[in-house]
Amino acid sequence: CMNRRILVVDDEPGRLDSYRSVLGASPAKSQLQSSRALRAIHSSDTSEGDQFDVFYAANYNEAIEAVKAALAEDRPFAMGFFDVRIGLGADGVELAREVLK
Repeated sequence: CMNRRILVVDDEPGRLDSYRSVLGASPAKSQLQSSRALRAIHSSDTSEGDQFDVFYAANYNEAIEAVKAALAEDRPFAMGFFDVRIGLGADGVELAREVLK
């Protein structure tokens, strides 16, 4: 089974919508997932032509929590798209370094 899980991190809603349109996850198919520290949008409906299981995070902390949760489930992300300037004093380069540890 091919890993089609993608993590997208961007603090601008318009860019997240652009990712959704490119990756085949329409806003109607997205839903809000929440846990203690995680408030990321997740599109897991891969029917009707969607090819990816995409998680959307709006900041560094959401992304880290999504990665930890994915690893705990033994379902790591295959790839990620990280905005270089994600706000809150962190950046996508730092996030990439942390995720790759």
